[in-house]
Amino acid sequence: MRNPAGVRGARTALAILAVVLGGYAEWAAHDLREPLLWIPDLLVGLAFFGAAMARLGRDRPVAILAALTAGAWFAGTLLPVAAQWHRGPLIHLLVCSPGWRPRTRLGMVAVAGGYVSAAVPGVWASETAAIVLGGLFLAVLAAERSGRAVRPGWDGAGRLVPGIGWVSVVVGGAAARLALPSDAVDTATSLAYAVVLCAVAGAVARGRRLPARAVADLVVELGESRSGTLRDALARLLGDPDLRVGHWVREAGRYVDADGAEVPADGSGSRVATAIDRDGTPFAVILHDRSALADPGVMDAVAAATRLTAAHAALQAEVRAQLAELAASRRRLVVAGDEERQRLERRLHEGSRRRLARLRDDLGPAPARAGDRSHLSRAAAQLDRTLEQLDDLARGLHPRELAGGLADGVAALVERSAVPVRSVVLAERFAPPVELAAYYVCAEALANVAKHAAATAVTIEVVRKGDLLVVIVTDDGRGGAAPARGSGLRGLTDRLEALGGRLSVVAAPGTGSGTRIAAELPLGGDNPTGRPTGRGVAG
Repeated sequence: MRNPAGVRGARTALAILAVVLGGYAEWAAHDLREPLLWIPDLLVGLAFFGAAMARLGRDRPVAILAALTAGAWFAGTLLPVAAQWHRGPLIHLLVCSPGWRPRTRLGMVAVAGGYVSAAVPGVWASETAAIVLGGLFLAVLAAERSGRAVRPGWDGAGRLVPGIGWVSVVVGGAAARLALPSDAVDTATSLAYAVVLCAVAGAVARGRRLPARAVADLVVELGESRSGTLRDALARLLGDPDLRVGHWVREAGRYVDADGAEVPADGSGSRVATAIDRDGTPFAVILHDRSALADPGVMDAVAAATRLTAAHAALQAEVRAQLAELAASRRRLVVAGDEERQRLERRLHEGSRRRLARLRDDLGPAPARAGDRSHLSRAAAQLDRTLEQLDDLARGLHPRELAGGLADGVAALVERSAVPVRSVVLAERFAPPVELAAYYVCAEALANVAKHAAATAVTIEVVRKGDLLVVIVTDDGRGGAAPARGSGLRGLTDRLEALGGRLSVVAAPGTGSGTRIAAELPLGGDNPTGRPTGRGVAG
């Protein structure tokens, strides 16, 4: 019942019924000059009517059961045969709140037994039967409490404590009447019973409302967490482990959950389907226990959370897609640059260098003629230097040594190194971007050794670790290398990250302990995330 006008009208009707029925029952059954008899009796009935009015609009089943308890209480005041009738709906309320249906078969037996024992005259009037029935009811209540998740209504410990109080006064009163039968004991136990029932009605009226703020906190939690789903979080928050969330698939014309299973839009049995729209079109449906979303405020908050979480998930997916595209773009740029340098190197080798080489050959065997021919010798020497520079330039653009594989490329670097190098390199072939990146790591490391390290020995290791190619270059120089201070290492870092790898440098300056450069590359050079895939080997 979510219509505010309807709720107000129902509350007014209940208030009138409580005053009329309660006043008539006490006037007809008691001497009004004996307030200890009729005031506690009246307060119990009014308390349960008040609880019913308080729960209207939030938990209709609780409100109806509380009203039935109040009506049966006043019926027992008027009719001695109905003295125990109130225990039927009261047990139903304590076992099933905030819904109608018991959660287990044991609960169903308890509810049915409560109504039967309340309807059969004399059952609860027997002290022994009252003790046995009270103990059984308490056991059922405890089993129900431990066997199900806590729901957002008056439930869990909130239901167990009033139930314990009610059973205690029933069993305690029966035991006291058995041990000390007297009018004084009867009066005292009746007063205690009335007080406890009023306390139970107060607990029912107060309930345990789930604040809408808790749902907002849930959205924040989901936004900060990388695990968990809206369905799991709502099920935990609302205490409904069977809750399902389905999103509208326009092409299929139905709601489906995260596993692709259809979520019925009309509910079934005790499960209620609450539809959520967005901008007037179907968006999602929540299949839940009938009482899980009885509070309109909580329902509105859950609907807003569902829309916001979906929007957040869509935004995250878009960001991930953009990051993946950026990483792929970086890799394409690296590969395209390498290919363009390789084409330029080929053009230099097949064009300008070949023509210069021919000219050098023509100048070399030129016969000595009369006069000074020293300018020819100088021209030949100049051509030799030019050819060497072209070779260096071409090698920088794209190393021709890699045509035979990474092992050949590293061997050529070792041969040209001014510092002794010990190398251990796999003879396998890898994807061209991987081989080229590994080659540049070795080349840059050796160049830094020659320029800055003052080292006497260098070691190069190229090994395979799982799906990673690991390149480690160590020297015994003065240390001090850092990617942030050199464009070469910084460029290597960018190249490796574009291929999904990473570069790490350990080089404590001034320690004389040397430098250790370690590079990791995913084999194949195809990592769409653009993030490192290994745990690192430098250290």
